[in-house]
Amino acid sequence: MKEGIGHFIKSILWPVFCVGCGQEGEWWCLKCQRQEDFCLLDNCPACNQPNCQRDCQAFINGSFFIARVGAFFDYDHTNQIGRLIKQLKYGMAFDMAGTLIDVVAKAFANNISALAENFFSSEPVCLMPVPLYPSRQRQRGFNQARLIAEWFCSASSKVGRKIELLPDEFLVRVKYTDPQARLSAKKRRQNLRGAFEWRSGEMAPKNIVLIDDVYTTGATMNECARVLRANGAKSIMGLCLARGEMN
Repeated sequence: MKEGIGHFIKSILWPVFCVGCGQEGEWWCLKCQRQEDFCLLDNCPACNQPNCQRDCQAFINGSFFIARVGAFFDYDHTNQIGRLIKQLKYGMAFDMAGTLIDVVAKAFANNISALAENFFSSEPVCLMPVPLYPSRQRQRGFNQARLIAEWFCSASSKVGRKIELLPDEFLVRVKYTDPQARLSAKKRRQNLRGAFEWRSGEMAPKNIVLIDDVYTTGATMNECARVLRANGAKSIMGLCLARGEMN
C-alpha cells in the first residue's frame, strides 16, 4: 500500500518520459526499443571500420592496447540510446539504472554466440569496469560501467564461460579530468595520461575485458588498457553499450 502511494506521488512530482517518443510512463518504451537492432558491432578500436584487421594507420599510430571493442548501439547524443545514457549520467535519474540493465540484458540475449566466441573465449575472463574519479562517482551515486559489468558477470552461465568481476580497488582513477566530450582525440589522450593506476598488489590477470557505457575515440579505455598491459595483462578487449563517431 505504502509502496503504491509512494510510486503515485513520485509519478506526479517527477514524471518519467520516454527518450524516444516522449510518452509518459517509461524511460524507454518497448515500441521505441523495437526500432533498434540490439546487434553487436565489432569494429576496429581505432578507425571504427567493420572489416579492418587492426593494421590501419589509426591503430598503429594511436598506440592502441585494446585488441577489439564491441558495442550494441551507435551513439549520438541526439539518438535514443544517446539520450538515455545522457539522462542517466547527467540528469540525476537514478531510477533509470533499471532501464539500463533491461537494455543490457536484451542486447546480451541477442548476441550470446558472438560474445562467447569473440569476447569470452578464454577462461577465466575478468571484467574491469572503467573507473570514475571518486568525487564524480559520489556525485552520480553509481558507476554505470560497473552496473553493466555486474549484469554480464551474473549471466556468465549463459555463455558457458567463467567470468569474474574485478574489485573497484584494483584499477582506480587517481587524476580528475574535465569532461572529454568536447575535446579532440589528441587532447583526450593528453588529458588522460596518468589518470589511472593498478593497485591490486599483484599482477593483472591475463585476460581482461574493460566495460564502459560509451566509446568514441577510445582514449579513456585505451589508457586503462595501457596501465593493465604494463602490469601483466596479455589480452585486453572492450565492451560498451554504445559507440560513437570519432572526432
